[in-house]
Amino acid sequence: MRVTTRMNKLLDLPGIAVTGVAFGDRALLVDVRLRARRLTCPRCAFTTGARYDKRPAPSTWRHLDFGTQAVTVRAELRRIACPEHGVLVEAVPFARYHCGFTTDFEDTAAFLATKTDKTAIARFLRIDWKTVGRICGARRGRETRREPPRRPGHHRCGRGVLEDTPPLPDPGHRPRPQEDRVRPASSKAPAGRFEEPGEPHRRPAATLRKLRRRGGDVWRACRHKESFREIFNGDLDADDAEELIDRWISQASRSRLPAFVKAAKTIRKHRDGILTSIRLRINNGRAEGLNSLVRLIIRRAHGFHSPEAALALVMLTCGPIELRLPHEQSGP
Repeated sequence: MRVTTRMNKLLDLPGIAVTGVAFGDRALLVDVRLRARRLTCPRCAFTTGARYDKRPAPSTWRHLDFGTQAVTVRAELRRIACPEHGVLVEAVPFARYHCGFTTDFEDTAAFLATKTDKTAIARFLRIDWKTVGRICGARRGRETRREPPRRPGHHRCGRGVLEDTPPLPDPGHRPRPQEDRVRPASSKAPAGRFEEPGEPHRRPAATLRKLRRRGGDVWRACRHKESFREIFNGDLDADDAEELIDRWISQASRSRLPAFVKAAKTIRKHRDGILTSIRLRINNGRAEGLNSLVRLIIRRAHGFHSPEAALALVMLTCGPIELRLPHEQSGP
């Protein structure tokens, strides 16, 4: 069987015939011609048998890869004089007008966009992530009717049944400090907002001055919160931090502010662990990040049929193995 005949079957593009094939360094260039003799306007249904002229340079489209080979389809096109839209390059049956990708390539990219992130798609299809966004935007104009999404149910894992994974917390959400729990209960609290840790430049100075003049529970809560935050700025050694934490626990326990009394009990309970973290300069940030990633993996897969399957994907994603796509590997 001739190469062009085999390539016709492999490409499986409508309305074309392969005229030549050229192999490069992990690149495959396929020359094709359109079978239709009549020219079609790319923006309307107008057709004609007469061409306006021939496009001086051939047109190219990126098609789906053949293994490690990046496939490019090339064709010499004619131009058509449409009575409504003027002189345009004729339409092709396998790609959108003014698009450098075949419809099959765009459909694949759009499908992957519903399953994974743009970075992974860009790496897999060998395009940039902005192109993924443009393809998704163009795909909206070619929706197909489909069944509405079903309500998520339970997912089996071994012999047990797991409920749907709870939604991940909003990464932009931060818990409110103890003083915001005190303020609603205090009738003396003026209207205003307190800054969150890490954004002192947003503190409403006028509100703090009012609180200081008025005193009361909210001002005392603000002082306790600020003094506790100063302990963890990172500029204290373990001995100084230990002394200040013990002093803060004592003051908060006698503050008669229920939220801070409760916080003091919790900190006293975990005091040794807190001091160890300060002394060794370590925290549970890495563990929390790994936990969030595992939950995302399980949620994205809508559960697993067995714990072994879940563990395998977690290890594949978070393990020490570096996965590389075939076209990223060295060698000819």
